[in-house]
Amino acid sequence: MRPDGLALFNAYEVEGAPGVVVTFVTRLSMKDHERLRNGKANVDINRAARLDAIILADAGYLDTIWGDAKLRGRAYKPIRWERSR
Repeated sequence: MRPDGLALFNAYEVEGAPGVVVTFVTRLSMKDHERLRNGKANVDINRAARLDAIILADAGYLDTIWGDAKLRGRAYKPIRWERSR
């Protein structure tokens, strides 16, 4: 939690690039976070959160700062990062 809202981190391994992790940081405003937390309004977090940063990092380094406590969705798979043509 930040004074200006909630920061959400979603990290993915990059297919075909061993050890590379891309993390998308999105931010939910304090107003929307409070509305979501209190259940006073229907807030679609997927529409309300705004992209704040994209981070590329080495998986080994991330393990040293994040540790082993990671949540992984049932349908998780590495992302495919393709160059535009």
